[in-house]
Amino acid sequence: MSSTFKQCTYDTAPCHRSEKFAFWRESVCDAYVHLGCETLSQKDFWGRIELSRHDLVDISFVSGSKHKVLRRTQDIGRSYDSDFLVSIQLNKRSVIEQHGRSAPLSPFDFALYSSTDPYSIDLEEDFKQLVIKLPKKALLSRLPDANMLTAIPVVGASELGGLVANTALGISSLINTQASDCKVLLQETLIDLIATSLAPLRGSRVELSQPEQQLLIRAKSYILAHLQDAQLNRESISSNLGLSVRRLSEVFAKNGETICSFVKESRMQRIASDLTDERFARAGVSEIALKWGMNNLQHFSRSFRDQFGCTPRDYRKDATLFKH
Repeated sequence: MSSTFKQCTYDTAPCHRSEKFAFWRESVCDAYVHLGCETLSQKDFWGRIELSRHDLVDISFVSGSKHKVLRRTQDIGRSYDSDFLVSIQLNKRSVIEQHGRSAPLSPFDFALYSSTDPYSIDLEEDFKQLVIKLPKKALLSRLPDANMLTAIPVVGASELGGLVANTALGISSLINTQASDCKVLLQETLIDLIATSLAPLRGSRVELSQPEQQLLIRAKSYILAHLQDAQLNRESISSNLGLSVRRLSEVFAKNGETICSFVKESRMQRIASDLTDERFARAGVSEIALKWGMNNLQHFSRSFRDQFGCTPRDYRKDATLFKH
């Protein structure tokens, strides 16, 4: 067996204050996956990523200022890779959200998330994480229902969670200095550890069977591809999937959501994204809402405020201020 790896470091320290956050946005996209980043203080921002790319996994230590990263639908559309990521919290706290679940992480807690579905990570000031990225197929071969276990925290204070977190940290800290054959074995061990730590989560907290999970993914993929269709509703979605409305509603309910809420929230996310996209700066709020199938503008304004806590115009205005 042989192994190759590449090391690189991304650090905002050499950047001018006005360029630090822009550099960081580019860095996280290059190091991980296409992402959006938000912060309330760009001038005082700092961040550092120490990345090692190996044959089976990418390992990185990331630290920085308080900010939020978002894996959005448009980011997923620009990517061809299908990966899982695991964030192990080393300092301060963070919250990972995906599939309607929320995983608050304290030091040595960790959680899995998928690059092929939207997610967000809120990171506290002076945070530090160990992030492991691995191909989906590598984990699914060991844990076939891994897609169902995203954004569920593994607690570092537990016996198994602590063992896995500390062992993963130890392997990640020394793997670069090992012989080629040893690197391969250590990568396999990391993936085995991740699968072992997630396996106990397959209890009552995850109610969807594997076929139902695949059905949910199919349904959500169809919805996301047809959000601009103003006629998109439970009946049309179910019909195109060859299911009854009742059956599809049951699958969504097991995941703690409804078909209509997912459609509405997905549309709001697309609209919010367009409102902050410079390419659509001249488009009016109503024009963007209509583009994404929101024909009832009064209902749209109310739904947007419910989801984001402000009006669409204020959302656009605030986002513009953050960029400057």
